[in-house]
Amino acid sequence: MDEKTVAVMQPYLFPYLGYFQLIQEADVFVFYDDVDFITRGWINRNRILINDEENIFTIPCSNASQNEKIKDVLIGGHWRPDKLLKKVRLTYSNADQFDAAFPTVKTIIEEAGDQISVFAEDSVRQVAEYLNLDVNFYRSSDLPVDQSFGRAERLIELTKHFGASTYVNMEGGKDLYDKSTFADQGITLHFLSPNLPEYEQYTAEDGTFHSGLSIIDVMMNVEPPKIREMLDTYQLQ
Repeated sequence: MDEKTVAVMQPYLFPYLGYFQLIQEADVFVFYDDVDFITRGWINRNRILINDEENIFTIPCSNASQNEKIKDVLIGGHWRPDKLLKKVRLTYSNADQFDAAFPTVKTIIEEAGDQISVFAEDSVRQVAEYLNLDVNFYRSSDLPVDQSFGRAERLIELTKHFGASTYVNMEGGKDLYDKSTFADQGITLHFLSPNLPEYEQYTAEDGTFHSGLSIIDVMMNVEPPKIREMLDTYQLQ
């Protein structure tokens, strides 16, 4: 095994900064698209700031259910991408980085297909490209790792598949995964604690900082080199 680091996460739609901090730490990032869909999670929705209030935008799905795998959930036929684009445009048109960031967001939304997993995955891939992040993306459904493995065992096997020696998980996994279980298989497990630095938010009328919004809000307010600096502020345990 070499010193590569693997991270695995469900595909989230325009996820928050901490998601991209996980990507920043990884050499290989796997979209966990063949696990159960999370209702009222972040796979098909997120938040932006409108008139100093957090506003949730949601992509309707025709068969959203925790009995469905993420990759099998379809975008509803009544979804209107033009309405979401209009909302983003009206909200951020005067923000500092609108002219630089909006074309990427526009392309992602306009090119959304039928599967929410692909839409969410593409939102991550194209934003990572916009930020010039150096990482290799894969889908778990494309990899020859048996889905019948237990939760920790499958992550270990995915890490081994890439010949990597380190697996990094968001800190929420501390209650699920034990470092000794991974160490017994020659894998070092780290937990990432995200840090969400404050930045000037164009739509924050009273100056109160709203943390953990969609990466869209960060992109519209902060230039890419500064965002990359923000991505390096996490802690590993």
